[in-house]
Amino acid sequence: MTSSSAPSRKALSKIACNRLQKELAEWQLNPPSGFKHKVTDNLQRWVIEVNGAAGTLYANETYQLQVDFPEHYPMEAPQVIFVPPAPLHPHIYSNGHICLDILYDSWSPAMTVSSICISILSMLSSSTVKQRPADNDRYVKNCRSGRSPKETRWWFHDDKELNFYGFSHYYYLISNTYRRNTALPLIHSYLLQAMVMMMIRRLPSTTFTLTSAFSCRFTSPKFFPDQIIISSKSTPHYPRISLLATFCSASQVPDPILEQDSSKRGPLKPGLYLVGTPIGNLEDITLRALRVLKSADVILSEDTRHSWKLLHHYNIRTPLLSYHKFNESQREQRVLRRLKEGEIVVLISDAGTPGISDPGAELAKLCVDENIPVIPIPGPCAVVAALSASGLDTDEFTFVGFLSKHGPSRRERLTASANEARTQIFYVPPHKFSQFLEESSLLFGDSRRCVMAREMTKIHEEFWRGTLGEAKVRFLNQQPKGEMTLLIEGRANSLVETPSEDQLEHELGELISHGHTLSTAVKLVAEGTSVKRKTLYSLALRKFGKQLEADDNSN
Repeated sequence: MTSSSAPSRKALSKIACNRLQKELAEWQLNPPSGFKHKVTDNLQRWVIEVNGAAGTLYANETYQLQVDFPEHYPMEAPQVIFVPPAPLHPHIYSNGHICLDILYDSWSPAMTVSSICISILSMLSSSTVKQRPADNDRYVKNCRSGRSPKETRWWFHDDKELNFYGFSHYYYLISNTYRRNTALPLIHSYLLQAMVMMMIRRLPSTTFTLTSAFSCRFTSPKFFPDQIIISSKSTPHYPRISLLATFCSASQVPDPILEQDSSKRGPLKPGLYLVGTPIGNLEDITLRALRVLKSADVILSEDTRHSWKLLHHYNIRTPLLSYHKFNESQREQRVLRRLKEGEIVVLISDAGTPGISDPGAELAKLCVDENIPVIPIPGPCAVVAALSASGLDTDEFTFVGFLSKHGPSRRERLTASANEARTQIFYVPPHKFSQFLEESSLLFGDSRRCVMAREMTKIHEEFWRGTLGEAKVRFLNQQPKGEMTLLIEGRANSLVETPSEDQLEHELGELISHGHTLSTAVKLVAEGTSVKRKTLYSLALRKFGKQLEADDNSN
């Protein structure tokens, strides 16, 4: 049976075919309990029979799942729907569309058809009431034109589902009523996101589910307009796992790569883990970093709202605790106490490595003083990324970071940098960029080469190369946006005044006359000038070789 919402499918790629053949072979050897695959010649569409688990509302009931695989599976999630008649469930619409986060935002290439089936069976088994979503009729009506469930805006938060049936459908209608060349959908999107974040911030230590399915589980439900019911229940301050709505997350589905890695390495030892996080592209995180983040007791975060995006993307449920320069002194003792109790504490910044132009250096120092292990987990670094692609000298460089806001201190630091032969690397806020170019061109000189690396690893990544004088003109009336790293080449050796041969001869003669050997005299003069030792030694032999030989004969 073909669903009206089935997508216009392209042929499977070679990678997708190989992956599906492997999954099919594994399914035949070890099928998930309660499921039966109806084998056909069509590899791109699977039809799977689902049997309700015993002891649940769906016991002895049988349904059919239809799984359509996209061209680039498993990099893209498959479309999974129930073939009508679909089971009565608060997260399943009558047209078969399923509200399940691993089918949309939380999809991972490590997941399989078997893991999808297990999550769906868990979803069915967890239900305490048989009913349709509150906006079922309206949603199904708008899907009659053959819309895919992937075109619906589903909202989730952490491992507690935040599925806005009223809100998501409202946004769905807005998005399809107004076209993309209108500003209204974007405005509505921002308003909806703002409303979500307001709710989350107002209930920081509360788990909540926005669906009528759970309204019967807890007391004191509060009703919002248009089918939105909020049910809340207090949880411990540092919950390790949520017992609510396990079917709404992929946390119950093991990640084969991480599971295999963990089994080889064993459990993590207690201590402070400094984990490097992506500087823009979420794919830049390491497998080791993900394992540590998932295994930790708590994650200290510079901005919990920003870090939540990363954790949500990788289905990481570890509790977050804010830790930034404004509360660092108040949090330190509390964190140290938890570390001494044997907990695994992870510190992350918004981007890059903690402690490098970000909070964390002081906490690491305290842990070292208290003999608490401090373990670095390397990751992306804007400094190294920018330097590697700059085209400037990479043998020696100085990372300065952000300059002082105090004028004299800032100019003093720039003056010191201007006299160094190493490549100089700065972090520059966008609103200070013009001022920085004005001051640096004055001290470094307009002819000094520079590279501006902006929004690295992001969609609008840009590398601008030129001289400081050209940069000053280029960005005079155009302030660049986003995170910026500025690199300035070191002072060329040719700019250093080279002593004349007469001056070198005089210095060598003075040292030799005071009893220094020829080799010692050459070494001392070389350390005080930019002249190579080989050149000095040749000069010394030519000027003083016969004199030293005569002195040796007389002695």
